[in-house]
Amino acid sequence: MYNIRYHIASLVSVFIALALGLVLGGLIVDDGTARSNQAIVESLQADFAAVREQSAKTQKENDLLSHFINESTPLTIQGQLSGYAVIVMQGETKATDEVTRVVTLAGGTVIPVSLDEEKLAAALPESATATLIDELAKSKTEEGAFDATAELARELAKEWTDHTLTVRPYTDALTGEGILVMPALDWATTQVLGAVEPTGTKEEIVQTLSLEVLQAMSDLGFSAVVASVDSEADVPLPELQGTQPLSTLNALGTPIGSYTLVSLLKGAQPGVYGTMKGAVSSFALMPVEVKYAGKPLVVPEAEPTPAP
Repeated sequence: MYNIRYHIASLVSVFIALALGLVLGGLIVDDGTARSNQAIVESLQADFAAVREQSAKTQKENDLLSHFINESTPLTIQGQLSGYAVIVMQGETKATDEVTRVVTLAGGTVIPVSLDEEKLAAALPESATATLIDELAKSKTEEGAFDATAELARELAKEWTDHTLTVRPYTDALTGEGILVMPALDWATTQVLGAVEPTGTKEEIVQTLSLEVLQAMSDLGFSAVVASVDSEADVPLPELQGTQPLSTLNALGTPIGSYTLVSLLKGAQPGVYGTMKGAVSSFALMPVEVKYAGKPLVVPEAEPTPAP
């Protein structure tokens, strides 16, 4: 005979057993998870401690290297440009001051040059500068549009790099009309290694007469550098009429930037240097000898003194 009380008791026993199993299982799982979590925490703490220790060691080494670089860089560039001059286009103040400081530290003579684009554009047809440009246009026999700015830049580059010239009509005309401001120079004893256009902008650099002069100097084999003090700037340049690319450099305010600027002025391989996109290297190697107009400077050997 079917006993309902026995059946109910059996069901209650099953549910009680299930409940106890769930409770005991949960306690076991919770205890295991806690132990596992604690092990993970302890492992992470050990890893973090090792990372902090390594980070402190690396920071100490970096501080030591930075101190060494800051102290040794002036010694590596000191005197590298002695006896030579560098044209520094007057631009953004911080960048211009930094270029001047570096060139001076390297023993070079800074020739500050300012070109007033507005005065040049407003030059009257009867002005000396306009007359020279008209004569230059008439002398050109090549086909194609005459680019007055580029042609004027080529003439100025020739006058500033050839110390054997006895007359400099374009320089004199521009100076006389206040378009060009530069110190009076003894050109016979001035040897210009190159020119620098300092900049502080991240925007594309606009085409100017000063930039065209750099392009013309580069075409003649002289060092021409557009240098920025902003390590995040890419120094984008406009398309210029020329056969040789200009060198560009950012991070000028750092020891590596100072070293690279002097290296380029001394005749290092032209190119894009620094931390910008497309850079061939972060720095340029310092040439052993000065390159003048793209060629190693040959010092004539003294003739032997005849024996008495």
